[in-house]
Amino acid sequence: MKKIIILLCAIITAAAAQAATLYDYSLVITKKSGEAVTYMFRNQPVATFEGTDMAITETAVNGAKVLYPMTDIEKMTFSKAERSGVETVVSGENTAAFAIDATSITASGLKPEAGLTIFSLDGKKMADAKADADGAATIDISGLAPGAYIVATAGNSFKFIK
Repeated sequence: MKKIIILLCAIITAAAAQAATLYDYSLVITKKSGEAVTYMFRNQPVATFEGTDMAITETAVNGAKVLYPMTDIEKMTFSKAERSGVETVVSGENTAAFAIDATSITASGLKPEAGLTIFSLDGKKMADAKADADGAATIDISGLAPGAYIVATAGNSFKFIK
């Protein structure tokens, strides 16, 4: 009986460790200027092309769609990373990262107090946030109507479709 209890505890511990592991997908775009921009997704993204833009869409239902102008891209890399949820983030001077899902857009690697702004396609400011001391800012997009929007920071801008 003692061996069964120990075995069950081991199985539960292994299951809990597996459940705590998150899988993130990322697209790293290196601009012609040398700046690297990372877009992070919770679900596997799919890349397609729409005119002169590259469209990245999550495979999840209600996934966000990001449109990025091909004229700015030097190279791009997709990757899948296993992450524990606790990690050290090293931020370089030319590095910005954006995590997008159906409810929020989060930017990291910004300068403290830098702005993160969402505009409608007609230029109306829909939402904004300031980066904290660590260079991170999050905007809740759950209240935005379905449609196309522009996300802008001091050095980056891209379109997304909600």
